Amino acid sequence: MKFDKFQEDFLKHKGDKILCCGRQVGKSTICSIDAGEWAITHKNSNVLMIAPTERQARALFEKTLAYLVDKYPKHIRRGKNRPTKELIKLTNNVNIYCLPVGLAGIGIRFLTVHRLYVDEASRVPEEVWSAVTPMLLTTGGDTILLSTPFGTKGEFYRTWVNKDDAYRSFKRFSATSEIIMKERPICETWTAKQREKALLKLEQEKARMSRREYAQEYLGEFIEDLMRYFPDELIKRCCTLKRRGGIPQGNYYLGVDIARMGDDESTFEILDKQMGQIVHVENMVTKKTLTTDT
Repeated sequence: MKFDKFQEDFLKHKGDKILCCGRQVGKSTICSIDAGEWAITHKNSNVLMIAPTERQARALFEKTLAYLVDKYPKHIRRGKNRPTKELIKLTNNVNIYCLPVGLAGIGIRFLTVHRLYVDEASRVPEEVWSAVTPMLLTTGGDTILLSTPFGTKGEFYRTWVNKDDAYRSFKRFSATSEIIMKERPICETWTAKQREKALLKLEQEKARMSRREYAQEYLGEFIEDLMRYFPDELIKRCCTLKRRGGIPQGNYYLGVDIARMGDDESTFEILDKQMGQIVHVENMVTKKTLTTDT
């Protein structure tokens, strides 16, 4: 395999990095090599690979295992410690985990991590980031994000566009499917026939897709209005009311989200139904209250 230029540069950088690319340019392939090489040279460490779905995370995990089997077979533990679908154990006491995160990442809060790989990062729910990123707090570990864009929202988008302050540690890498298919060096794993068919497929996709869809999927561009009918500002203007000075006597509806003695809050949402419309007129919040008090 001959590396593309962005892949060579990606491997050379050792800290936090984000890879924002079009489809099928080799994101997970280069990240599996990156993970394998890092695991071999950093003993007594934990590597975690996640994605919005377990199947997506396992794709990167299995490529990493294949790379290790091919290049460093003697470093992989055997017998009762042999690789499973969720864990690769190495002889230098490195553990490579592949775990499902669900919608909130509750099931993986037990880990301390030295290197985190997030595949399809643009589609990871916000709650998952709050569960995962603290795992790196005490290790000085690195975060590697790889994805095709998915609108102008979420942690992947914020990391890509904010190049100062809190996100200054990230090195940014990008590649479009068009450029990679045209310029990738011909070799045993990328033949002239493959290039010809790939360029034809891109022409077909450009004819089939809208301009915005094609820009997101193959050019790796963040498209704000691709997945929505109405912009955020319009929705905010239409749906936000001024708080009433007082609540006159009448018939109201109450919705309660009950919490108890943990960190969550109990909320009380008061609604007024008028002329076929339901208006949110007041809310109250309490914390650490018994259910009987609520």
